[in-house]
Amino acid sequence: MILLWTLCLTLGGQIMARPEQMAEPKGLFWQLTDVHWDREYSSNGDPKKMCHRASDGLGVETGKFGTYSCDSPWELVEASIAAMTEQESDPDFIVWTGDNSPHVKDPIPDWDYVFSSLKKVTDLLRDQFPRSQIIPVLGNHDVYPEVS
Repeated sequence: MILLWTLCLTLGGQIMARPEQMAEPKGLFWQLTDVHWDREYSSNGDPKKMCHRASDGLGVETGKFGTYSCDSPWELVEASIAAMTEQESDPDFIVWTGDNSPHVKDPIPDWDYVFSSLKKVTDLLRDQFPRSQIIPVLGNHDVYPEVS
């Protein structure tokens, strides 16, 4: 609970919408998980150097929205959340079950990296779902050092 409270304060205070901003409950919600946003992803990059699974023998080609063996580029994160709003723009709540930082080991994401990743996704969710409660749950890639 202390870590969650610290996270709320660090990310600018209140993560959830205020009660007066929320609509009447409809019984609808989203679950967002395992974003694994990789800031260093490049569609022109070498997957053997930037993708955490490039060494598993799969043929890896990078693209604008990523590839199976790599973590998510920001374009994929934005497109996924935009698709959520197209399907249901006003859910009662969003359960956001963590794992926002990438699987990268070099460099290992530090606290600044982890918190700035959380803040960027938080800001996008708040912008796209201003009337919905957002219930964050930290994952093993949302702490430093990472929990394997």
